[in-house]
Amino acid sequence: MRLPVTKGKPLLLVPNEWVGNRLLMSHTRYFETSVLSYVQSEQAAFFANGHVARTPKHVLKAQSGLERGRQTNLKITSRAQEAGCDLVCSFGDFVRDRFHSAHERQVA
Repeated sequence: MRLPVTKGKPLLLVPNEWVGNRLLMSHTRYFETSVLSYVQSEQAAFFANGHVARTPKHVLKAQSGLERGRQTNLKITSRAQEAGCDLVCSFGDFVRDRFHSAHERQVA
């Protein structure tokens, strides 16, 4: 197949339905979803009646050592990996689910 060329470089045309105006996979979203959720599960309190109390994410963000950024992402991801939890894989599943949900809404 021959692609159109502009300024000497191939131009790939992508169907409008495949494109969104929102970046689904970013370090910020990874921090907000996977990293903070993992820390919530680490700090969760379990009660005899089956209730689980989790620290709200806005409170976690204020804790020392949980500042948003690369070092926190790496530290918590490594800690989770050592505990047998693959945050990167979970985040990929989260993004895939969000993409499919958004695509289904566009098609409907």
